[in-house]
Formats: sequence, C-alpha cells, structure tokens
Amino acid sequence: MEERAALPAIQAARDEARGERERAERLLSEARAAEERATAAATQAEIEARGVEERALGAQHRSEEAEAGMADAQRALEGLAELRSGLEMACARAEALSEAAATAAARGRVWTSHAEEAATAARRRARAADEALTEMRERERHLDQNLMAATRRQNEVEVARAEMRARTEALGERAMEEWGLSLSELMSAEPLDDDVEGEAHERMESLERQMKRLGPVNPNAATEYAEVSERETFLVEQIEDLKSSKRDLMRIVHDVDDTIVTVFGDAFEDVAREFGIVVERLFPGGAGKLRLSTPDDLLSSGIEIEARPPGKNVKKLSLLSGGERSLVALAFLFAIFRARPSPFYLLDEVEAALDDINLQRFLGLVSELEERAQILIVTHQKRTMEAADVLYGVSMARDGVSQVVAKKMDAHDAALEGTIAVDHVVDLSGSGTSGVV
Repeated sequence: MEERAALPAIQAARDEARGERERAERLLSEARAAEERATAAATQAEIEARGVEERALGAQHRSEEAEAGMADAQRALEGLAELRSGLEMACARAEALSEAAATAAARGRVWTSHAEEAATAARRRARAADEALTEMRERERHLDQNLMAATRRQNEVEVARAEMRARTEALGERAMEEWGLSLSELMSAEPLDDDVEGEAHERMESLERQMKRLGPVNPNAATEYAEVSERETFLVEQIEDLKSSKRDLMRIVHDVDDTIVTVFGDAFEDVAREFGIVVERLFPGGAGKLRLSTPDDLLSSGIEIEARPPGKNVKKLSLLSGGERSLVALAFLFAIFRARPSPFYLLDEVEAALDDINLQRFLGLVSELEERAQILIVTHQKRTMEAADVLYGVSMARDGVSQVVAKKMDAHDAALEGTIAVDHVVDLSGSGTSGVV
C-alpha cells in the first residue's frame, strides 16, 4: 500500500528528472557553440597578433588592444569551463533521479504483481467459503427437518406417557381409597388362593367397619403439617438470629461498659484530686474529698461529697450554711473545670450567696481559670463586675424594647467605671441590675 501511494511521487520525480536532463543537454549544446565561437575568435586573434608583431614598430597601440582582447577571450573560456562543469553535475543529478525513478517503477511493478496474486488467492478463498456456506445451509436444512420430525415423535411419546401416568395415578387413588394400598404395594400383590379368599373378604369387611368408626379423614393434614413445620423452622431461625444479635449487643455493651469504667475512673480520680485542692483554697484550713459509694461497681456507684470547713466536723452537707454549700458546689464545679479544661465557660448567678471574703476567693479561682479559657458570668454582684474586662447591661426602656449597654473596663479604673456602667443600667431599667462578665 505504501509503494502504491509513492507511485505518483515517483512518476513526478521521473518527469522532473527528464525535463532537467533536457534542459541540461540544451545548455550543454549552447556552451559547446559558445566554446566553438570562442575558439574561432582566439584563432583570429592569433592571426592578427602575428600581423601586429610584424608591424610592431608602427602599431604598438593596436598590439595592446589585441592583448586586451586575448585576455577577455581567456576569461570567457574559463567561464565556459565553469558552466560546462555545472552542466555536467546537473546531468549527473538527472541521471541519478532517472535511476531512482526506474528503481521505484520496478518496485511498483513487483508490488502490483504481489497484489494481483493476493487478490487471486482471496477470490479463491471466497469461492471456497461460499461453497462451504452453501453446503452448511443445506446440512442445516436437513437437520431442521430431522429435528422437527424428532420433536413431533417426542410430543407423541410425551402425550402417551401423560395418558399412561394419568391412568396409573387414577388406579393408585382408587386402590388407596378402596383398599388402602399404594400403587407399588398393589403391583407387588400376589393373587389369593381359593381357600384363603373367604377369610380375606371377612377381614376386608372388618377393616371397612373400623374405618367407618374412625370417621372422616382430613385430606389436608399433610399440607397443614408441612405449613406448620415450615413455620416452626422459620421461627427457630428467627430465634437463633435474635440470640446471635443479643450476644453481639451484649458484647458491645460489655465493651462500652469497660470503656465507661476506664474513662469514668480516670475522670473521677482527676476530679477528686482537684476537688481537694479547690476546697483548701475556698476553705483555708478545711478539707474535702470525693469518694464512691460502691467502688467495686463504677457503673451504678454514686458519688459522695465530703467537705469540712475549718473548725467544724460535719458529716452532711445539709448541716452547712447556704454560703458554705455554695462554696462546696463551686469547689466541685471548678474541680471539674480544672480536671477537664474547656475553652469556654458560662456561669449564671453562682456567687449570689457568697459574702465578700468568699467572693474574693471565688474571683481568685476565676482569675486563674481565665488564663486558659473565656468565661461569661451572669451576676448581680458589683465586685464580680469590677473584676470583669467587659460589662454588658440588659435593660428595657419605656417603649418595651430591650437594650444592651456595653462597657469595656480598663485595668486602672475598673472599679469606678464598672459601678458607673451598672448605675446607668439601673437608671434605664428601673427594675434591677443585670450584668455579664
């Protein structure tokens, strides 16, 4: 295929080479004519030179002109020689192109011969395939006819077999209804002797009377038994699935319980340690601790809080004063904060029952906590407001619309500015002071 595609290019190259060769031959002829004219001119110049030499004494000027003409002729001869060499090179290229074109033409002829041979072989194979296809179609037609005949015979045999099966089943049903014998038992039965036949009739009548006393037989008993058995199998499988699911769930519950026990145990130990430290901070000279009511069962154990202010020996928190109970609650709350830190805390009126000394201790804990977290406190205590960085007062004007008054506190005038902000809120609302630290 590539050689056939290259044939036009080869033909064009051959034509171009032929034209180039013709042009080269024409230029060569012109060069030869010019060379002959130059040779004639040189001969004439030599003749004239001899005459000039004889008259050299009287014609020096004409001799110089003749010498100049000879130099010009010599240069013309050199130019003709160069042109001749160029023409010879062009002829050589033309001959090389002609040889390449001849080689390509020979290859094209060889390729064409191979293509014709391949086409002939393909036509032979196509004819052979057509003949084989015709033979296979004829064989298929014969096989279809044989198949139709075999199918027809098979249908006839199936019909006869179905009729025989229907008669056999009818005979078996009759034998079962009348004598209680299956078809296989009926086929294997042997004829009775004459002396035994009478006794057999009596036995048959006795059995018929017993069958009548039994009453009607449920013909659907086998079907009902199969349905009940299938239902039982289904329920048993469902029970096994439930048991397996229960085992999986119990295993998950045990894993979760183990995780809860581990996490809760670690958290309780950390909170109990921090609780003792915080109680000592809030109750200087006092003590406090946390313990489990049932240490052996962490999942159902309760937590008992024991706090002993200085100078008191109480066993129940109900015996403490309101401020002391508030301090104990704050101690437990801050113990959780310290054991499990969080970046944000919101406290609502947690120090309402504290006096000034306990409030100062509470603010000390808050100042330590705010080093690593942000704290918001809803409060009415002015000292708590004085310790805040920003105050927000919420009030309601006469038009019934709530307003928020914000004040950022500086370190050097926190007490004075905090009081002014709160008083301003009181003047606006007329119903109390509300501040958020």
